[in-house]
Amino acid sequence: NEIEPAAVEDVLNAVVVYAVNHTINVKNAKDKAITVYDNTGRVISHTSSADEVIQSFDVRLQGVYFVKVEDTSYTVIVK
Repeated sequence: NEIEPAAVEDVLNAVVVYAVNHTINVKNAKDKAITVYDNTGRVISHTSSADEVIQSFDVRLQGVYFVKVEDTSYTVIVK
């Protein structure tokens, strides 16, 4: 069972969304639109084309946030 090089590259370049303190980080979303929503659906932040490997969004309150990167949605908890 060999691992295809393309499969390894897909994993290394996959979008990763995570929170540290009161910051939501989105990794590997360069040149993609990113929108951050709070748990009521209100847009907290939006960027039409992320220009960094890791894009950071500061949030003031703890809670559940939803991050949309292009057509894919992610859920992140800020503690």
